[in-house]
Amino acid sequence: MPILQTLQDLLQRLTPTSGVGPKLTPDQRQELLAALHSDRPAQRWLAAEALAEGDPGREGVAALASLLSDPDPLLRSEAARALGQIGGKAARQALLNAAATGDALAQAAAADGLGLLPATPESVAALAGLLASQDAAVRQSACEALARIDPLPPARDGSSATPAIQEALLTLLSDDAPLVRRAAALALGRWGDAEADTALVAQRDDDREDARVREAAAQALGRPRRTEPPQRS
Repeated sequence: MPILQTLQDLLQRLTPTSGVGPKLTPDQRQELLAALHSDRPAQRWLAAEALAEGDPGREGVAALASLLSDPDPLLRSEAARALGQIGGKAARQALLNAAATGDALAQAAAADGLGLLPATPESVAALAGLLASQDAAVRQSACEALARIDPLPPARDGSSATPAIQEALLTLLSDDAPLVRRAAALALGRWGDAEADTALVAQRDDDREDARVREAAAQALGRPRRTEPPQRS
């Protein structure tokens, strides 16, 4: 059976209809790890996806992490999504390490993966830093990740990352790249307050604005925001 069909069959078996899917056998894991280095892009994508559905082990997490700077944008995205789906300390740390590099390709992919994980102070700080990237794709990915995760409650000392993130997102509403503006508007649906609402209304009602941005602003305005719980004494 051709390896591409084998991978598709394996992925179908691993994808659970309910509950947790079966773990990979050692032979299956090695087959998928080998497929990550195939000359055929489709085989590499399917292998990354299948590793996310099973138990990739440390070797699998390391292999996926190495793909975060791969030249193939779809493979980078699939590897980041896989790490976000796998979760755990090793996968999170791999994404944080990629976000801390100077490689824009790796940073954008890392942001995609971090947006699939529950927020932590470390991941929120990493995404906040990426909002200031010189690369539009990184800024967009960081905004999109923040649009998927909820703000953290204040720290014990009362400090919170939310105001600084809102300020950065408000600045990005004027970004030169329409897709960055769109992603910033969506993120303000979670991280914004009344000040953000005023800016989003202006964005939504601006006839000169890109239609995708106006739609995102309207969507953000219609989304109930979570309020930060009071700090525990």
